[in-house]
Amino acid sequence: MPDAQLGPVSGLQKLASTGLNGYNLQNASPVSVISCNIPNDGNLHRFMIFAALHVTSAETGGQITVTYTLPDGTVPSHTLFAAGLGVGDNVPALPYMITVKPGTVISIQQVTALTVGAAIMWAEIWGS
Repeated sequence: MPDAQLGPVSGLQKLASTGLNGYNLQNASPVSVISCNIPNDGNLHRFMIFAALHVTSAETGGQITVTYTLPDGTVPSHTLFAAGLGVGDNVPALPYMITVKPGTVISIQQVTALTVGAAIMWAEIWGS
């Protein structure tokens, strides 16, 4: 199966990625990690997030969130990875499979500075 498409049934395509090198959390915030623009075509769209975070030195700070716009115009922000994680591998607590408004921007951001510790995140946004 080609990397650019999840499958013929789903119709999802990779919209944004940190790539193989990932994203090293920073002592700064907010930082836009990856984002993508959904077409403003009058249709509902959907997206999924695949992500993993490896903490190599216990964190102080380092919260990662995802934001988007629901079909009714509400703009929620959900925690993808909490701040202050201990050493180890982490995956999102929820499966992020969400229907969004046409014309929305889907964004993964680091919203609190990583003042202590070290971590790297790999993430992809897939959607249609």
